[in-house]
Amino acid sequence: MLFGIASFDELRGVDKLTTLLSLISSLWLIYVCFKIPSPKTITLKFICAIAISDLFYSIANALSGLQKRDTYLLIKIEATLRQSSFLLGVFFATCIATITYKSTISDRKFKQNWFYNSTIIIAPIFCVGITVAL
Repeated sequence: MLFGIASFDELRGVDKLTTLLSLISSLWLIYVCFKIPSPKTITLKFICAIAISDLFYSIANALSGLQKRDTYLLIKIEATLRQSSFLLGVFFATCIATITYKSTISDRKFKQNWFYNSTIIIAPIFCVGITVAL
């Protein structure tokens, strides 16, 4: 059997291992982003934002191993955290793509710092709002 009852514990062990690796790598990337001396590029700031959202996604994944069948509140917290952090990761990756595209064309009207500041404020409100509304 490919995914039978005998292999469930093995899959749970792999899930715990990958969650631990994701937590460690997210923390390491956040540490590196903050240790780089100024000036920090806008792309590096968005990479740090992706690392933070991945850290929250890993925490949500770790919470899924702690829940019992009757812990409805923990399930809701884990689901909200997982969905919000996933949407934030996709949102910030899209922001990196936008910044990369805008840097290849000579558009003097595009203000990178304004773009970064507005997305850092709007993204959590938007992503958590979508998650709670669903």
